[in-house]
Amino acid sequence: MSCPPLRFHSQEIASLTSFGYLLAIVISAALLVPVATAAAVDAPRGLAVIDVPNGGDFQRALDQAQPGDTIRLAAGATFTGPFALPAKSPGSAIVVRTDAPDSDLPPPGVRVRAADIPRMAKLVASTGSVFSSAPRAQHYRFLGLEIAPTPGTFLYNVVTLGDGSESSVAEQPNDITFDRCYIHGDPVAGSRRGIAMNGRNLADTTKLASLSRSAAMSRSNAASSQLSSVAREPAAR
Repeated sequence: MSCPPLRFHSQEIASLTSFGYLLAIVISAALLVPVATAAAVDAPRGLAVIDVPNGGDFQRALDQAQPGDTIRLAAGATFTGPFALPAKSPGSAIVVRTDAPDSDLPPPGVRVRAADIPRMAKLVASTGSVFSSAPRAQHYRFLGLEIAPTPGTFLYNVVTLGDGSESSVAEQPNDITFDRCYIHGDPVAGSRRGIAMNGRNLADTTKLASLSRSAAMSRSNAASSQLSSVAREPAAR
């Protein structure tokens, strides 16, 4: 027994056509959902601001920070090291700075004065160096910090960027800048160097230095290092 052919009126055909379009849109949307989710998971992380309060774990913040992040240290607080600058993937600099606003600091290119010190975060150590760099450490910028030994302590280098043991240029620290920082030795015990620079594209700009015993800066075996002129702490005006 044969079935009669199906017959549709024009209105029914139009309804079926509209339904087909709607079904196609729903299926397409369902197929796109996993793609959008995967894209969100794989998307680059946003730049983070990591606030470290008085008594906070600054080394942990250094370890967790990613290129382009900013670590803000509480102004007036003291953080005790020594601290290690870990190697990171190439990218934008990790900024380590006081949480005081830029308006409370001297403008770029202006040397800090004694009156600026209360607006800085202070980092100290009683052994080694306050900061030392791991092999391949790169792209750090320090702004508005006081860096010194703990009281009564002699540190040979207050900061050590590369210790000369690196086996290749690729292992040397690179692209690290200290901007408007106060780096000094103990007023009695002194220090030998403010920053020992053994790397590439290392810079110390517009800082106030006071080491008491000897020259403020040292550059040894540095490739393409950029150094600014250094002066002892000026008298208050």
